Amino acid sequence: MRSPDDAWAPGTYTLVFSIDGVAGQCTMQVPASPLPDGAPGLCAITDEVMLSLSPMESCPSIACNAGACGGMGCTPMPGRFQMILNIAPRSGADGAPVVVRQVALDLSVDGKTLLNTAIAPTATTADPDGPGCGTCTNASATLTVS
Repeated sequence: MRSPDDAWAPGTYTLVFSIDGVAGQCTMQVPASPLPDGAPGLCAITDEVMLSLSPMESCPSIACNAGACGGMGCTPMPGRFQMILNIAPRSGADGAPVVVRQVALDLSVDGKTLLNTAIAPTATTADPDGPGCGTCTNASATLTVS
């Protein structure tokens, strides 16, 4: 979740959510000056779900010349954060990844509603280590809050 200016007002943020019908809630305090590495908060639904305030990062393009590559590090952008709800991947009975079908979100700060919506994350599958080395399936969605 992103705010229009990537800044989050200090206060108590409460996220009430439902992941494929399984409900949960967590509360996270955002200080007036968040630490550069964010202010994590754990959701109570399971150990597999976490809400965090994470710094936005600037990542330069990777440039290679004769096998030597540079620009492979990212730098936090001062004062710019995003709120991330991370849901750990699950596997089905056959070992195949199970992609979350629907997530309902109700985000508020100090009792004021910022976001109330349901989404279906978009799944992508990639071969991060090349063909034949195994695939990785992830699903994501980006939401802007008021």
